[in-house]
Amino acid sequence: MRKYCPALRQVVLHDAFPRAVQIRLIYGPSRFQVPSEIASIGIQNYAFNKLRVNGEMYKQIIYGKDLVADILPPPLYLVESNMLALEAVQRPDVAKKNV
Repeated sequence: MRKYCPALRQVVLHDAFPRAVQIRLIYGPSRFQVPSEIASIGIQNYAFNKLRVNGEMYKQIIYGKDLVADILPPPLYLVESNMLALEAVQRPDVAKKNV
């Protein structure tokens, strides 16, 4: 139920919200809300800069991937070996050049 409060010069929601919520709606944000929002934005920016492409974590992942690629032997290409085997069966003269 809405009632007009002449002292506040606005509509007060008596039964819709508890008293604490009515006070917050009338007086606006609390003194902790603005600093906490600023801190939240700062934390988000820090996290996005750290996790973005070409950021710190991305470079560590790339360096680790490159290190593993340098250490491990190259994979066996089964398709290429299958192709060379079929070519050796079909054209033995060309197979002597490949071996």
